[in-house]
Amino acid sequence: MIKKPFLISAGLILAVAVLFLAFPSSNSQAGVNAKKALAERLWKMSGHADKDSEVFKHWDVDGSIPTSCAKCHSSLGFRDFLGADGTAGGIVDKAAALGTTVDCLVCHTDSEKGILRQNSSVQFPSGVVMDNLGPEGLCMECHQI
Repeated sequence: MIKKPFLISAGLILAVAVLFLAFPSSNSQAGVNAKKALAERLWKMSGHADKDSEVFKHWDVDGSIPTSCAKCHSSLGFRDFLGADGTAGGIVDKAAALGTTVDCLVCHTDSEKGILRQNSSVQFPSGVVMDNLGPEGLCMECHQI
């Protein structure tokens, strides 16, 4: 039996592939705008955008998302983990504020131009490290189950 999370992940991967293949030579502003609009529609349909989901609301009564959870449950925590907030990478230095999802700036340094962050190495809970990764390294930080 195929599990629902696998189907959702496979669907998102297919959607991203379609996003980039649907406009193969569209470097014009119209092509860029079309890609961005499609990416935004796909994001809004994903769990990453569901601000009312338990995965983003669980800590509301606590007042913040603890460092042990913030990497995968807030945009601020993930950027903190990557060091994109000016702190050292590889660790979440402080609890994250409530009210975020996994938004565009988690994966993109420039969401207008679609420029992706770099994360070429991921360590799994088992201690196994995967190196030489491409964009999938960003996803693998949280999607390890």
